[in-house]
Amino acid sequence: YYVTTEDLPKIYQLTGHGEQSLTSSQQNALAMQNIQLESLSLVSAESIPEDASALLVAGPTVDYTQEDVQVLRSYLEQGGNLMVLTDSSVSTPNLDSLMAEFGMERQQGLVVEGNSSYHARGYNYYLLPKVQSHESTSGLDDLYVMLPYAQAIQFSELENVTQEELLRT
Repeated sequence: YYVTTEDLPKIYQLTGHGEQSLTSSQQNALAMQNIQLESLSLVSAESIPEDASALLVAGPTVDYTQEDVQVLRSYLEQGGNLMVLTDSSVSTPNLDSLMAEFGMERQQGLVVEGNSSYHARGYNYYLLPKVQSHESTSGLDDLYVMLPYAQAIQFSELENVTQEELLRT
């Protein structure tokens, strides 16, 4: 794909709110899929770059400002894609309100799995979710994904909004 196209997907990882950094293994996995990863600070950006295939919000420890949320809202209203990784111990009411506008509501606390097929033996908060069929999960078909201390996000259907589950317990 890298050789046959000039239009490689680019994901911007948002910074400036204490977001988590992707590990070198995660960055390498994206590079192996020919996905470019760049950092983007909403503090200095007035808009999202036009070449953004998606934005990644990776567990911010500080809430986004109303101005930041407006930049994200404009991007999403124009058909943009957003992946949000949350931390149940951090309060982000501004980010949460944006998520709610697009049918996603963070649930309080951690997910505790009752079905032993979906958690590590003896640790019902170390989730082993079922990987859903999706282009972005195609390389995970025969692998386990472990999510310790995960937070649930409830979806509600909205007109003109597409939500896609990647993992499910």
